Amino acid sequence: MIRKLSGINEIQLAIDQIIGTARRELQIFDGNLAEGGFGSPARFQVLRRFLLANRANRIQIALHDTDYLTRSCARMMTLLRQFPHAIEIHHTLPAARHASDAFVLADALSYWRRYHTADPRSELVFNDDAGGRLLRSRFEQIWEASEASVSATLLGI
Repeated sequence: MIRKLSGINEIQLAIDQIIGTARRELQIFDGNLAEGGFGSPARFQVLRRFLLANRANRIQIALHDTDYLTRSCARMMTLLRQFPHAIEIHHTLPAARHASDAFVLADALSYWRRYHTADPRSELVFNDDAGGRLLRSRFEQIWEASEASVSATLLGI
């Protein structure tokens, strides 16, 4: 099922839906997380439920800029401190800075994808094995062109 979306409120609801489908892993790529609702109490709760569901569950986040996350997403930083074994956050290196889309991928199967960060149009897709594999491959390429940047410790070490 593919659903086309056109506004920020729809994006935030779609991301919650995708997170709700995840059973093992979430891979998130965005410029800075500012428009995805990652600072909200509701997002904190849905991510926390995902992490509590199974100790093996994992979240990987790749961002172009981590400033918004570290300065404005106290709840996300709390999750990182509570689940340091389960969350990895990277920032992209120059080789990946050209990427201008954003997505949240659950178990390489269901996803929300924004075509371009300057445009609120996006899509919400459930149970798309082929599309999910393509996004996973894209995420792995971005991950390879990034480095660890935000950790559970205040000093990042």
